Amino acid sequence: RNLRYEIYNFYKSNYSANLMTVCLIHSGSLDEMEESAQSLFSVIVNKNIPECIWPAKPFRAMKSKTYIVPVKDILHLNMTFCLEDLSRFYSASPEGILAQLIGHKGPGSLFSYLKRQGYANHIIASHRCLASGFAFFLITVQLSPGNESRVDEVIKIVFQYIKLLKEKGPQRWFFDEIKMLSIQQFEYKDMEKVQGYGSSIATWLHLYDIKDILCGDYIINNWRPDLVDHVLSCLRPDNVRITVLSKQNVFITTQVRFLSNNINY
Repeated sequence: RNLRYEIYNFYKSNYSANLMTVCLIHSGSLDEMEESAQSLFSVIVNKNIPECIWPAKPFRAMKSKTYIVPVKDILHLNMTFCLEDLSRFYSASPEGILAQLIGHKGPGSLFSYLKRQGYANHIIASHRCLASGFAFFLITVQLSPGNESRVDEVIKIVFQYIKLLKEKGPQRWFFDEIKMLSIQQFEYKDMEKVQGYGSSIATWLHLYDIKDILCGDYIINNWRPDLVDHVLSCLRPDNVRITVLSKQNVFITTQVRFLSNNINY
């Protein structure tokens, strides 16, 4: 295909003022800022293009396990679950609450058990919404050296912990704790660099109500146990893609991908 044509076609199909946001940080008066904004951005045409939404799952096949030979000598277990886009419930953040529970490292946590068994050195749980319509819930376990043979056992333990969370149900006391910490994080956050802060606000304008533009990325203050249960229901074996990164996988991998710098995966 012609690259120039494809870029121009993308420009015509997506470049519209109604799909854009801007954050202008200026030391001048409001009148000066308005004049600057109009001079810089008024030429952008509003084509009233509807926002693109991708409600379908991005993966064709779930319930799979892929073995990868990494460049670095690491041993990682990655579990990726597909979710619907719940970004409109940002004040409840059910994915964030579960990420805190699964990624917790204190007594009685999933990580404390894995570490006690000698299986893991680190764990991270997070969520990402990469496009309107779908999202991912991610669990990454950094396994202790020599535990390649324990991968399936660790996966089983992770699902046992998820089952425990389902049986116990959402706990209001934990939400209240997360709420308090999120407020403190917002109120006492460090001063940010102007360029990065402006870029963040421009992004948040797409995601949050105008009253929550500055705090929506931090504060969790809406107790929605039904949403927590919904996300938990998505953390199941038939809705996960697993990748195992280990140098030992060189003995079992069947395909090689050549990258531009000639490194084999």
